Amino acid sequence: MIKLFAVASVVLSGTLFGTVLCQAEKDSLVEAEEVYRLITYIKDEIESKSTPLDKIFFDYFSEQKTNFIEKKIKGVRGSYGEKILILLSDVCTNTAQNQLKDFALTLGTLDKASQKEALKKALVCLETELIKKRTEAASKYRLYKTLSLLISCIIAVLLY
Repeated sequence: MIKLFAVASVVLSGTLFGTVLCQAEKDSLVEAEEVYRLITYIKDEIESKSTPLDKIFFDYFSEQKTNFIEKKIKGVRGSYGEKILILLSDVCTNTAQNQLKDFALTLGTLDKASQKEALKKALVCLETELIKKRTEAASKYRLYKTLSLLISCIIAVLLY
């Protein structure tokens, strides 16, 4: 009876470990989607109302109740572009960061037409990055769950 309980607890703990790994991957994807929503919001506000960046960020944080972005850029000094660079470093690959660096550093310093064009290019790059992250996340979910269950079953068989 004790062996059976030990086997069940090993399998359960292994499965839970796989679930925790999946949650970490899901959180990473949610953060990337949140950065995409922020850039989209900036684009919409600049195109439709020509709103200043201070007001755009203030309105976004008051509407969205986002924890990830607000925590990341709250203590950062510098321009909004530098703050966006910090966000991009967490959610993008190095190649995407390099492509988006010019956009982030020129945010708020270009004329309206150039800013719109830079925002469109940034959104295309972020969309590509999100598609990659979504496909990677789906495959990693399966991998983590299957691997954790398999390893926990092997440990349980060895213990039994």
